[in-house]
Amino acid sequence: MAGVVIASVDPVAPVTPANGPNPNGPNVVPCDKPVGCSKGVDGYNNGNDFGFTCASDGRTTSWMPCECKNCCHLINNGNTASCS
Repeated sequence: MAGVVIASVDPVAPVTPANGPNPNGPNVVPCDKPVGCSKGVDGYNNGNDFGFTCASDGRTTSWMPCECKNCCHLINNGNTASCS
């Protein structure tokens, strides 16, 4: 007699700078300025840097993953994140 076992795994929300490793948690980047750079967070973008933008209420509104470590910096008088 043969049997079949089907395993089910709950979907996991992808890790983003806005939710960090805990999808219900707070921002993992400081959103006290309109634009910023992070030197990476565990579980997102292989730990590489990323730039981000913030809303006036402190929420992360967008992010730009970099393909490098220790390369994100602000340009245009702090108005733009750049990976280089």
